[in-house]
Amino acid sequence: MRGHELDPRIIRVRIGKALSEFREEPQKSPGEVNSSVESPAVSDLSSVDVSNGTSTGYEVLPHTPTIAEKTQLDAAGLVALARKKEVFNSLPERQKTTLDYLYLQEGAPLCLKEVGKRMGGITIESVRKLKKKGLRKLKNILNVQLPLVVNKTQAMRQIEAEYGVPIDQVLKDLASEGLSKTEIGKRLHASRRTIKDWFDKLDIGEVEVKKFRRTSLMLEVEQRFKKPAEQILRKKYTDQKKGLVAIAQELAVDENTVRRWLDSFGISARTHQEAMEIALLDPKKREKITRKTKETRRKLSISLRRHHAKRREEADREISLSV
Repeated sequence: MRGHELDPRIIRVRIGKALSEFREEPQKSPGEVNSSVESPAVSDLSSVDVSNGTSTGYEVLPHTPTIAEKTQLDAAGLVALARKKEVFNSLPERQKTTLDYLYLQEGAPLCLKEVGKRMGGITIESVRKLKKKGLRKLKNILNVQLPLVVNKTQAMRQIEAEYGVPIDQVLKDLASEGLSKTEIGKRLHASRRTIKDWFDKLDIGEVEVKKFRRTSLMLEVEQRFKKPAEQILRKKYTDQKKGLVAIAQELAVDENTVRRWLDSFGISARTHQEAMEIALLDPKKREKITRKTKETRRKLSISLRRHHAKRREEADREISLSV
C-alpha cells in the first residue's frame, strides 16, 4: 500500500463512497437473500427474547420433529411408561434387552447395528423384529396405541390410486378373501417379500377370512364330478361313512387335503370311537382289527412272562450271593 493511501482524509472519502453505495442499493424483498453479503454475527444474545421466539432482526423458529424423531419419542415414552408401571420386566429377556439398549441407555441412542453387536452379533433385521415384538407386547399390556407413521413408497401410492382406498385396507381386503401373500403379490404385481414387508410395516396381523376360496384343485374335482365339493364330501364322509383315505383315493388328492376341505366346509370329523364303530361294521375290517388285537395281547403276554422270569432270576442270584 502506498503512503498517500494511508492519509486519513483519503480513508474517510473511501468510507463515505462505500456508505453511499450501500444506501443506494435497492431494497430486497423479505424472502430474497443476498449471497454476497453475510449476515452479521450476533454478539449480544441478551437482546433475544426467547419467550415469543423473536428479536430485533432475528427469529427463533420452533423445531419440527421429523418422522423418525416422532416415532422415537413415542416408543421411548411407551417404554418409560412400562418401566414406571412395572410391566417392563414381564417381557422376554431378549426383547427387554433390545428395548433397554434402544431407549433406556444414557447418552446418545444406539443404532440397530450397535445393538446387534452388543447382543452377540445378531443381524439388524433380528434387532428390528425384537424391537417390534417388544413394543407390540407393551402396547397390548398397557392398552395404548402408538401413532403409526409409514413412509409410503411409490408402488403403495399407485395401488392406493388404483383401488381408491389406503394400502392397509387393500391388503386386509385381499387377505380376508383367503389369498396368500404370494397370491396377493401376483394381484398387486409385487413380490411375496414386498407384500410381507408391507404387512410388517403396516402392523397387519392375522386377518379373518370372510369367504371361502376354492383352490384350483378343488375346482378340478368339482369339474370332474359335476358337483360342488361340499356336496361330494358330505355324501361320501357323512352319508356313506367312508374314511379319509378312501375319499382321498377316489378324489385323487392327498388325505390332508381332504381333512382341510372338511374343516373349511364345517364338516365335523369323527372321533376315534365313532371311527372304530364304523370300521367294525365291515366284516373284513372287523376280522383284521380282532386279529391284530389278539396278536398284540399275545406279544404283551410273552413280554411280561420274560420280564417276570428275569426278575426271579435276579432275586435268586442275590439270595445265593448273600448266603
